[in-house]
Amino acid sequence: MHPFPDGNGRCARILLNLILEINGYKEIIINYTDSPRYYESLDKYATNKGLDDFYNLILENEYEVLEDYKNEIDKAKAYGYN
Repeated sequence: MHPFPDGNGRCARILLNLILEINGYKEIIINYTDSPRYYESLDKYATNKGLDDFYNLILENEYEVLEDYKNEIDKAKAYGYN
């Protein structure tokens, strides 16, 4: 039984981002294009095939977020902000 008829995934991703933030990482967004991969990784976990695919998806998304931050910092530096 799910506590919410629609929205379990959203709640799970909010908790995921809370865990990331508590551990010093940036929040991520699972893009719509990543949905199949996201659900496949959860299915693998549910069938005791490990979390490697899920971890890789999260790490790749975290890397993208950090690259975005880096690019914004580089732009600010180019405009003379320190």
